[in-house]
Amino acid sequence: MSKINYNWGTVEQYLDVELKNGSVNRERKHITLREFRNLIQSGYSLNGIAKTGVSKHITQFFSNLSQGKISLNREDFIKEYKEGKSLNEIAKQYNITRGNLTFLRELYDIKRRGGNIPKEKSD
Repeated sequence: MSKINYNWGTVEQYLDVELKNGSVNRERKHITLREFRNLIQSGYSLNGIAKTGVSKHITQFFSNLSQGKISLNREDFIKEYKEGKSLNEIAKQYNITRGNLTFLRELYDIKRRGGNIPKEKSD
């Protein structure tokens, strides 16, 4: 088994941002990256964290982000999103899962567009 290399410095500015913890039926409604880091540093595995009531999807997102596996920064995300690209298109372009991109949008506090943005018609 290989050791996971987390780089907490790269996510320092986001440590206290609360993200929704998956289903509304969960007892624990939100989790921060700081809470995730503390659990990891105290010896929990990703599966162990999931057993505490944290969504396995958000634990995987936090893990990927903290390891530098997600390279899309806030400015580029906003630019792509404002250009009208769908989350699926952005996810494919940056090799990020659609689920991770949804968490990233929440982390970066980028508001949902709602509905489809109409594409310009060509003459």
